Amino acid sequence: MPSPEDRSTGASARHLAAVGVIAAVIAVLVVGWWPAPVDAPVRGELEDVLRGARDAGVPAAVANYSVVEALANVALFVPVGAMLAAAVRPARWWIAPVLGLAVSGVVELGQLVGRPARIATGADLAANLCGALLGALLVVVVRAGQTVRRRRARSAAPRGPR
Repeated sequence: MPSPEDRSTGASARHLAAVGVIAAVIAVLVVGWWPAPVDAPVRGELEDVLRGARDAGVPAAVANYSVVEALANVALFVPVGAMLAAAVRPARWWIAPVLGLAVSGVVELGQLVGRPARIATGADLAANLCGALLGALLVVVVRAGQTVRRRRARSAAPRGPR
């Protein structure tokens, strides 16, 4: 059972994470609702790098724009999932990928309705969900490690006379 100090620290960390959630969601909305794809200014250079990678022997199935785009979507949502998971009690970590998917749905819907230069896809939803899930799982792993360390420290602490 957590001590009152642990509960207080956990609540403070969750409040700080809630601020992080707001920042991460705002960043995702800005990127997702930008009028043109955010990589448009460097698309040519990116294609050159990918072409060079293929010329160097990297398989085309790996060194292509679709893979880079999917990985960028995953990476964009890792902080969203991590901040959401950190903002809730540990037992409710699963809420993070669910809410991450909801944020992704809002982004994709906004692209579909209001951004003709952007393409809303189910693949983006899936990649964003994967990112939110990865972020949430990172928090689960970190919290589990913290719990183990706390328990070891308590069990190693000297005990008074019985």
